[in-house]
Amino acid sequence: MSSLISKIAIPLTTLSSLIPLIQASPLPIPLLRVPRTALGTNTIKNNCPYPLYVRHEWDDRRMPDYVYTVPSNPSAPWSAPQHYSAYREDGSRQGGGSIKIAKTRADLEGVGQVYQLEYTVNERGLTYDLSHVDGSPFVGDWRKLKSDSDMCRVLENPPWVEANEWPDQVTECPGGNLVLELCQD
Repeated sequence: MSSLISKIAIPLTTLSSLIPLIQASPLPIPLLRVPRTALGTNTIKNNCPYPLYVRHEWDDRRMPDYVYTVPSNPSAPWSAPQHYSAYREDGSRQGGGSIKIAKTRADLEGVGQVYQLEYTVNERGLTYDLSHVDGSPFVGDWRKLKSDSDMCRVLENPPWVEANEWPDQVTECPGGNLVLELCQD
């Protein structure tokens, strides 16, 4: 427990207001790494005329190794909780999350093209992007990724446009929930 507490840090603005308390306290006060945003959910809303196949990966691991089918029904979206990108015991940071999306189960299992919603939540906030690095199965479809915070930019592309995709990303967003809509409603 003490090794975990010793690796936590408080932002300097908060820490400076605690200095008088720290100096007066006989107990050591550990530094805390506090996220600027609460953990939210990632939601896939399928407006396409076909089902989507989705798998949530975290820190380059499949968690769990399960493929979800998202029906062609915008009123029945798929959601999964976000994960915090914490520090490992060696001081390195865990990787972020990736929601892999495909038009067929075989594509998702490594045979074809996979589209990705990539995200990281850490003490600076939420970072997210859309990635077609592993294929562009939805390039002919409308795509929109938005946070529930008005302070964060929406990534939106009409069919055949890839302007708002990786390496373009939103960084340090204070909003926690992300919604990816595929195909126009």
